[in-house]
Amino acid sequence: MKFLILKTSPLLLAIFILGITIVACNPTTLSPSPNTTPTLTLIKTAQLTIVSSVTPSSVRTNYRGDRFGITFDYPSGWHLTENPEEPVDVLLTSYDPAFPPHKLEWDDTTVRIAIRVISPEDASDSLEMWAEKTIQEAEEAHLSVFSDERLALQTGFPAAHITLVSGSGGILGYVLVDVEGRQYEIVVQGNFDLAKAVLDTLRSSK
Repeated sequence: MKFLILKTSPLLLAIFILGITIVACNPTTLSPSPNTTPTLTLIKTAQLTIVSSVTPSSVRTNYRGDRFGITFDYPSGWHLTENPEEPVDVLLTSYDPAFPPHKLEWDDTTVRIAIRVISPEDASDSLEMWAEKTIQEAEEAHLSVFSDERLALQTGFPAAHITLVSGSGGILGYVLVDVEGRQYEIVVQGNFDLAKAVLDTLRSSK
């Protein structure tokens, strides 16, 4: 199955195939009714939105992944793993991934951030093309699109952010970031504000 001229995202596809639970952890961000199946809603943002930074911890750790071409800061109490599973290159969690909390135990301090480096041959020509492809893939997977917006991270890099909602009300943040010509797909489960604080520090490691 192809959309536009691009291949289906392995990172998004892995979430569907492996059955990773989509958990809604921040009720102040989105509140789909658990008894209502969300309908497709597209919210286009004409201007770039500066992502606000939330600092969950005053003690930060710097990650430098030269083979992935990125560096970023994250709370020292979190857990980072390289190549934990295909197709994820870097996994960052607020909990020990060896002992993940039950979905009912997730709260506004819980987040899972999966990062995949996109190869040059799979890179999208634009954020708009990536967003259109992702929306079509989400519809095929019976997910609804709650919002589709463009962001400017505090480091100045452009990004596209799509919020997907499952029939049970679970929320998934799906992001594409262009860091000096190299693209990264990022899937966020849990409190997206915590993930935004990390994304705001994303830079090239070169």
